[in-house]
Amino acid sequence: MIAGLSGSLLSHDALLPSLDSRASSDARIVSARSRLVAWHAAVNRDLGPVSGPRTIFDRVAMPLVSELGFSLAPSPLHTDGALGAVLQAGAAPAAALLVLAWGREPGAAWREGVRLGIGHGVRWCFWLNGRALRILDARRTYSRRFAEFDLAATIDSPSSFEILWRLLHADAFSECPVPALDQAVTASDSHRTAVRASLQRGVREALDCLLDAFARTRRGRKAPPQALFDDALMVIYRILFLLFAEARSLVPAWHPTYRASYTVESLRRQIERDPGAGGVWESLQAIARLAHGGCHAGSLEVTPFNGRLFSPLHAPLADTAVLDDGRVRAALLALTTRPEGGARRRISYADLGVEQLGGVYERVLDFEPERHAGPPPSVRLVAGGRRKAAGAFYTPRSLTEYLVRRTLAPLVQEARADDILALRVLDPSMGSGAFLVAACRYLAAAYEAALIRDGAAASDDLSDADRATFRRTVAQRCLFGVDINPMAVQLGRLSLWLATLSADRPLTFLDHHLRAGNSLSGASLRDVGRQFPSPGRTRGRLPPLPLFGDDDADAAIGAAAATRIAIAVGPGDTIGQVREKERLLASLAEG
Repeated sequence: MIAGLSGSLLSHDALLPSLDSRASSDARIVSARSRLVAWHAAVNRDLGPVSGPRTIFDRVAMPLVSELGFSLAPSPLHTDGALGAVLQAGAAPAAALLVLAWGREPGAAWREGVRLGIGHGVRWCFWLNGRALRILDARRTYSRRFAEFDLAATIDSPSSFEILWRLLHADAFSECPVPALDQAVTASDSHRTAVRASLQRGVREALDCLLDAFARTRRGRKAPPQALFDDALMVIYRILFLLFAEARSLVPAWHPTYRASYTVESLRRQIERDPGAGGVWESLQAIARLAHGGCHAGSLEVTPFNGRLFSPLHAPLADTAVLDDGRVRAALLALTTRPEGGARRRISYADLGVEQLGGVYERVLDFEPERHAGPPPSVRLVAGGRRKAAGAFYTPRSLTEYLVRRTLAPLVQEARADDILALRVLDPSMGSGAFLVAACRYLAAAYEAALIRDGAAASDDLSDADRATFRRTVAQRCLFGVDINPMAVQLGRLSLWLATLSADRPLTFLDHHLRAGNSLSGASLRDVGRQFPSPGRTRGRLPPLPLFGDDDADAAIGAAAATRIAIAVGPGDTIGQVREKERLLASLAEG
């Protein structure tokens, strides 16, 4: 991981090899970093939330861009609440620069930055708010992917600062036919495409291994192939969920006991050190039990993950069966590493967005489980053609975000925070939930902006935990999805869980909003209550009586509505509150 670098524009794994292949003791880089360490200490001492754009321009922007070798166009451009300028590498404009007040969210000035870049014919726009430097492509207005360097963490880390220097120094724009930043973005896109393809193949390999392992157990030899498939897929979903959570520090991997014994990453390292290591399946089962039940032992506190993902009830074979460690090791390696140059290289889940799970859904839909008599008896995946029939294809994040933004922007512009939470967004064919994830992010950002605009919150006071809470609130109040394939609903739920995951709270309760069913067909209450005439009915006879009276229907609907409202508006911040919602929803199904 590259300390201080965030955002989806640049891939950590794509950048690190190029850094390793160069000398990291360049005298200019070492000298520049030494000067900036002293400069940044003074900035932190003297500046803060009350520092406006002019102060940031003079005390932060000017010294930083000068150290990076740029000169500024003679006449800075003034925009609303920000100061604009053009960075020149030699005599040519290289990038636009927008300077904001201390800590101001760069996304709030996105439009001004893009206009500044387009107006001067440059591709890149830099936002600087005193705490971070954000880079965005002004030519790809349909996508808001960005790379952001936290100044404190970047300057503190020699390797991170070297990446900043090699990508953003004026020489990297003026001395290369293709600027280094452009090359890095192209390499990052190619890397992510390759990783997604590898993950798709890895999921197929892992399914093969786990299906075979389950089929060889005593209970598995008698179980229907689809039941084995469902349990194998549940295990894969668990592993993927934990890998995403570990990459985002949303599980207590900082604790030495948890990191060494209860992370999937520790299992991967163990397998690579000792290919014949035993106890791998028992370790995965222990991790799943800890994730489901949580614990509080001394300084280690593990928040339990509610819902069916880790529930023994929804994967009975995975909870009780004893699987062959060799096949489990192969499955785990297929999900955590990818082939490269005759060896296997670790997959960085920090580089993958949750939307990439759509690629997993694509691959899984291509196959169906089928039992083979053997010898030995086994369950194998065969081409099923369900993907084409379902029209399920991976949708890139740039497309989902563009469509969501164009659809929802007119509804949230200048809207109050409560009005944003009153919106209801339905995806009637949700697939793996890519559009719902994009809507969750967009509405959460709009909700945050509305709170700041209404004076209910200050941008400087909002933390990542607050923003995670906003995403949870939007998911619980605003988002709904339906799909005819239960596997898609499961994966859509998983995608939204990852998008709303908080380190100290249970998973967002979504079972009442994401449902398996056919959104293209339906029936009114009158249709449900009407009896069809019997085949032997003759002309002139009275029509059949309804199945139930209006009073009975009103009473049943009233009771169900009251339960549904309790689920919808009730808090879901503790495991007890979430368990109560699960109980209420189950009572409706039983009734």
